[in-house]
Formats: sequence, structure tokens, C-alpha cells
Amino acid sequence: PRAVGLFISGFLIYLGLVIHGAVTTLPGGPLVWDLILRRLGLIAVAFTMSLLLAVGMFNLLDRLTPRIPFSSLRESSLGTGLYVFGYFLFLGLITNAAFAAAL
Repeated sequence: PRAVGLFISGFLIYLGLVIHGAVTTLPGGPLVWDLILRRLGLIAVAFTMSLLLAVGMFNLLDRLTPRIPFSSLRESSLGTGLYVFGYFLFLGLITNAAFAAAL
């Protein structure tokens, strides 16, 4: 139950950051669809890069700290929930920044 709670709370914070970024930076004018499509492309790139960065950092920390068994994270539901919670926060901040970036 704790892991599920962490997962859901992280996802809700992620959704809040995405909605905040989308609503506060809505473009206006005749080129609205062009800007929206460019932002969606930027968000797709941000998502892909954040996923690769998160996996790469996890593997790097696992190798740099051999005394801390990061690979045993999969065995603990609470540990997995905390990891996913942190990833959702990370992804939400990147998505919010992608929305707020000037094009």
C-alpha cells in the first residue's frame, strides 16, 4: 500500500506540473498549431532524454557504489515506489520546463 501511494502521489504531482506548464504558456495568434506541434516535439525529446538519463544514472550509481545494492531495489515494493515517485518528479519538472521554454 505504501508503494502504491507513493506511485500515485508521484503521478499526481507529475500531472500537476504538466498541466501548470501547459496552461501558463499557452501560445496565441495565427501560428498556434505550429507552436503546439513544436512544443510537443520538444516534450517528446525531453521525455526520451529523461528516461535515458534516469536509467543511465541508476546504472552509474549502481556501479560507483558497490556496497549499496541498488539492484535489490526491484525486490522491495517500497523502494520501487520511492524510485518511481522520484522519477515522476524529475519527469514533471522536465516537461514543465519544456512547456515554459521559449521557442
